[in-house]
Amino acid sequence: MNLRHVQGILVRNFYLWFREVDRVFDAFWWSFFDIAIWGFMSSYFAGTTSPSIVGQLLTGLILWTVLSRSQWEISATMVVESWDRNLANIFTSPITLAEFLTASVILGVGKVLLVMSFTSLTAALMIGFNVFAISWWIIPLVGNIFLTGVWLAFIINAIILRFGKNAIAFAWTLVFVINPLSGVMYPISALPVPVQAVSRLLPSAYVFEGMRSLLTSRTIDVTLLWISLGLNLLYIAAGVGVYSYTFRKAREHGWLVKLA
Repeated sequence: MNLRHVQGILVRNFYLWFREVDRVFDAFWWSFFDIAIWGFMSSYFAGTTSPSIVGQLLTGLILWTVLSRSQWEISATMVVESWDRNLANIFTSPITLAEFLTASVILGVGKVLLVMSFTSLTAALMIGFNVFAISWWIIPLVGNIFLTGVWLAFIINAIILRFGKNAIAFAWTLVFVINPLSGVMYPISALPVPVQAVSRLLPSAYVFEGMRSLLTSRTIDVTLLWISLGLNLLYIAAGVGVYSYTFRKAREHGWLVKLA
């Protein structure tokens, strides 16, 4: 792997992101909107329900923001290059798929850290809620939920490579399919029993269950985090495999030209 190639992709996307105001606005506006609406609503319900409800809703929302933004920001590296008709140019250069994926994940980490800092600060200033009150456990929770966004992005980008621009809408919609299955705002036990079985296949479900346990009982079953990590690593390996296979087929059949 050539680190200069990775650096080149990072620098290009850094300037693209800050040059286009709408992309910066999009990254922060929806996060602010979600925190404001759900934050004020949960504050209202806190007066009549469990005192931990505010923490559960807001922490769940912040973790969901990490998942959705990580998936989008990693997918966006390829989507934006397609919009700019630059994708074929990139992959006819010496840049390898591994270098492109590495740069995409690094960009995702940077942007997610910015957005999470913004949403956490917004929650603290507007609602008086400190997401870091759950101590250092926030690190494995955020790490696992970020990894879920990584493999989702790989799968979505593979779909886009295969089906072209008609599938680009999946880059910002498919992630919401797993929202109700992950138990972002409610425990998995609230779902129908057959649906719970599907939820148990999602690493994100274990993260949100662990988060709720921390906020209600101040303890967490570490097994939840290990299961989440194991599933994430398994799905990332599968995602890389699917992405690599689809990329090879895209080169063979000229799908990259159609995307460009």
